[in-house]
Amino acid sequence: MKIKLTLLVLVALFLNLSCKKEVVDYNTGPCPPITFLSKVTGTTSLGGDGSLRKVNMIFSNDSSNRLVRIKDGLKSMELTYHEWIVSKLQYSDSTTTVPYRRIINLLGIGQNSVPELEVESIYKGDQLVSESRVEYTYTNEFATEVKRTSPGSPTIIEKYTYQGVNLASYDNGKGTIYSYKYDRKPNPFAYKFLRFRMGDIDFTSANSVIEVEVKENGVSKVSKTVYTYNPDGYPITMKTTDSQGAVTVDYKFEYASYPGGCY
Repeated sequence: MKIKLTLLVLVALFLNLSCKKEVVDYNTGPCPPITFLSKVTGTTSLGGDGSLRKVNMIFSNDSSNRLVRIKDGLKSMELTYHEWIVSKLQYSDSTTTVPYRRIINLLGIGQNSVPELEVESIYKGDQLVSESRVEYTYTNEFATEVKRTSPGSPTIIEKYTYQGVNLASYDNGKGTIYSYKYDRKPNPFAYKFLRFRMGDIDFTSANSVIEVEVKENGVSKVSKTVYTYNPDGYPITMKTTDSQGAVTVDYKFEYASYPGGCY
């Protein structure tokens, strides 16, 4: 099951929670370092087939403190920037016999550097399998609708609602609706330059998901997540159980500090 938003697998920002900001007296000392999520380890069974998979996500940043790569074994996501705007995303999966790539190219941006128009291409090996046009619609600076059109395929319209700085619900346009509840702690995956491009990780919500309800074909299933936190309020462990009480996600988080500027 693709949990678009939890770490869930599920996944910006609004508070730039990808880094820890500290209160600084600009007259008395240098700016403090910035703390980024650097590693996530553990296990998950959210791949869709129910099997348990080891997770070893490594987060890499460039000299400008921009996230440039998330690598998890033979799976990865790489980001290319034009100045401070993400112009290209490439998801790669070499766990299958024929390597899979999903490439998103930004064609148009709106206010606050949010995506408005993208082209999403899917490759198996070197063969282009499909190409879609992705259009974003915003309400009060939040993406409330994502329209995906592809030649020869039905148009898919994904819909989002929000409560404060968090995603409240997600309709995948295919008959499945996700509803979310949060705590008041920061989402460690929150990253403003990936806002609204969630994939399997929620980069959009400011807080951490504690409950996800999935409704499909009249059937409702609920998963719940419990965290432990470090003194700064960032998660250091996370455990998600499904509606039957089985553990589906068991993660540990690590953070690293990088030289930073004042904000």
